[in-house]
Amino acid sequence: MATAKRSPERVPTYYSRPDLKAPSLDISVHEKSLVAPGHIFIAPSFTAEYKPDSAPYIFSNNGDLIWSGLAATGGAGHSDIQGLHVCTYQSSPHLCYWHGQQRGMYGSGIGVIMNRHYQILKTVSSNSSGKVTSGVDLHEFRLAAGRNSALFTIYQPKFHEGLWVQDSCFQEIDIEDGEILFEWCSMDYVGVEESQVPVASFRLAGNGQSSRTAWDYFHLNAIDRTDSGDYLISARHLNSIFKISGTDGSILWRLGGNSSTFTFENYNFRRQHDARILKSSSTHTTLSFFNNDNDGFILKSNPSTGLLVELDHLTNSTKLITSYSPPVQDGIASRGMGNMQVLPNNGFLLGFGENSAMCEFLPNGTAVWFAELGWKSLNYRAFKSTDVWIGEPLQPPALWTYSRSRTEPTTCYVSWNGATEVLAWRFYGADTEDGDYQLQGMVEKVGFETNYTFSGFKAWSFVEAVGLNGSIKNSTLEKTSVPTSDTVDTCGLFHCFPDDKMEAPAQFEGWNGVKSNNYKGGWDPLVALIWVEHGIVTAVLFFFLVKGFKMMGNRFKPSGRYSRVSSQENLTL
Repeated sequence: MATAKRSPERVPTYYSRPDLKAPSLDISVHEKSLVAPGHIFIAPSFTAEYKPDSAPYIFSNNGDLIWSGLAATGGAGHSDIQGLHVCTYQSSPHLCYWHGQQRGMYGSGIGVIMNRHYQILKTVSSNSSGKVTSGVDLHEFRLAAGRNSALFTIYQPKFHEGLWVQDSCFQEIDIEDGEILFEWCSMDYVGVEESQVPVASFRLAGNGQSSRTAWDYFHLNAIDRTDSGDYLISARHLNSIFKISGTDGSILWRLGGNSSTFTFENYNFRRQHDARILKSSSTHTTLSFFNNDNDGFILKSNPSTGLLVELDHLTNSTKLITSYSPPVQDGIASRGMGNMQVLPNNGFLLGFGENSAMCEFLPNGTAVWFAELGWKSLNYRAFKSTDVWIGEPLQPPALWTYSRSRTEPTTCYVSWNGATEVLAWRFYGADTEDGDYQLQGMVEKVGFETNYTFSGFKAWSFVEAVGLNGSIKNSTLEKTSVPTSDTVDTCGLFHCFPDDKMEAPAQFEGWNGVKSNNYKGGWDPLVALIWVEHGIVTAVLFFFLVKGFKMMGNRFKPSGRYSRVSSQENLTL
């Protein structure tokens, strides 16, 4: 069983993209032969000191950064972006996410659809001609399967019997013309007296004394449209899941809460997220959802799980099929956020919300992949692309080249933010900007940034991205950076950033024994030389002794339960 880990980490440095401050994934379980193919899509928010950028990201199953969406999405402060996932629009894969302003436990903004070039193709706003005037809420923005429509939540404050109350609403609208196809609001069908979260029971629930502090009695956090045109919704503050008629909005059945249609045989749930219908017939329905079982105020320190359950419409009973728990000692207690995504192999990916952990399971509940973000962070939902995501950025690859002097080797660092089809890089060099560029070498793409060193000095370079069908795109010409005589003593052989650990590049001609920039141990003359250059060999040897001869690249985190209390005000519960 894996042990929970949590401690701040250094933000990775990318020499070809020094503007990026992306997080890294700490993967502690990875059964490669069993993990479903696809990329990981997250949009975390960070609050720790020396934190990464809060932004949407795409990672590989191996934890390599593929795309930082900070610039493409217009920048993202705390909680400005939520729910990044692959959606189908106009019969092809796109990216969808919510962009707006978070206000306590809800938000107001727009839905965004982005193409494979990471360009914003369409934005979706709520339609104020109906019952609501508020913007699209952060909890749900998704495109309805097989329809040219979008589903999204809306939080509308209303004055009701002497109190301000949040009316939890949702709309389905036509993406092209904004026409309302369906609209539903909780206060038309469910009384406030059914809430399991009393007014002013905690600050974020609202005290009802103003529109800014409206009581969130219902808390709608998920919508799913059925094949028959009805809707499944999740009401967190009622501990209930509803099926809503797509014809007249009436409640067809309820699961959980004070007025449940079904009796429970072997499970229960509270404060849930992300309810989805997986199978449905006239006699049985199969649901999946994330059972938080916590809110940090009324309910505390209970392990959160993913639940796969069956409803029997003949007996009006429900039973648990499978419970999905992460491979972490004592479990993970998520007060807020979280999701459970079904995968093509009928396994599931669980996102643990405020804890920013993610776990993939086989159908039988076996965990085959577990990852977490360092730092203090929140991530509302985590997704894996079930359709193949092909990213084709329009900007060229980014290149930075360096040599300590004009008589020493030249090292190149290359990346291409968002590109998914690069298999290898070809490196070219010349003595002058308009000179004769000769191929210096070719190397397999490694992670987000690949480095390559050739033995001679080249004043100018460019790199060519190579894919399955040959050349994809070239970088611009890059002049080699050479330190001045005043700074050369602080520079290393492969770059001039004294604060960064010095690692051998992917390949280095003329030196034996250096094959990878993931050098983990053993004695290597080149690595020793690099440490000597920085005058810290003694410190490294001491570190090896006290840490059991582990390299400084390894991460050390204390074990502990995921039940910490966040100091963030804007916690999406």
